[in-house]
Amino acid sequence: MEFREPTIADCDQIEAYRQAFEKNQEVIHGGAGLVESPTAKDWIEGLADFKTAETVPEGFVPARTYLAIQDQKVVVLLNLRLTLNAYLRQIGGHIGYSVHPDHRKQGIGSAMLAQSLVKAKQFGLKNVLVTCEEANRASAKVIENNGGKLTEKVIDPEDGAVICHYWIDLT
Repeated sequence: MEFREPTIADCDQIEAYRQAFEKNQEVIHGGAGLVESPTAKDWIEGLADFKTAETVPEGFVPARTYLAIQDQKVVVLLNLRLTLNAYLRQIGGHIGYSVHPDHRKQGIGSAMLAQSLVKAKQFGLKNVLVTCEEANRASAKVIENNGGKLTEKVIDPEDGAVICHYWIDLT
């Protein structure tokens, strides 16, 4: 499995990834605005704005977005936020990710989260917050398998979901 930032050459596979989630009427967690972008090319070009504090759009934080590619298909999309704002402290955390519906329950999410922790450490993070809804036991297991320790649960004011906060020590 290849773990890297997206390039223009990935546009068709990114569109296929988006369509798989649309077909299942699912949210792309860690999508970094993919759903709102008119095309994958626009989305990839826009990711450059998130690389520095000087260029990041207002209300957002510097971040990097990664793909997991397996058999020339995007199987995971992950967004690594390099700092937290108020929303991310409550709901989103440092890392958001989604696994293609056809590639779940294969250990890919755990492998991708492990790779992102290496990147987080390279960016100087010492601890990362990873969150998931309490009802999402699959995500909780992925986080726990990567050293996540449940520290608290909060209520999402938008939909009332219980959000579990897991901290992972990178030191």
